[in-house]
Amino acid sequence: MLAYYVEWHLKEVWRTSLFAEEDQAAQTTRDPASPAQRSAGAKAKAVRYTCKATTADDAPIFSVTTQPTPLRQRAQSLISGLAV
Repeated sequence: MLAYYVEWHLKEVWRTSLFAEEDQAAQTTRDPASPAQRSAGAKAKAVRYTCKATTADDAPIFSVTTQPTPLRQRAQSLISGLAV
């Protein structure tokens, strides 16, 4: 029980970093019998990273678009497999 509790909290805290859907309100309006569709934001998040230099407080923030590495894809599949 404790493991599920910790897993739930970690997924909530890391929701913006994971490929999880952030628009929780959309889940209440969709048809539960139809397959879930990823939002445009979730699709974009799969290949977007926000970066900022740590040398100065006023350093510009920029996004880098990449493809996930095989290791990251494997890690994501393992994390997704934890959901019960």
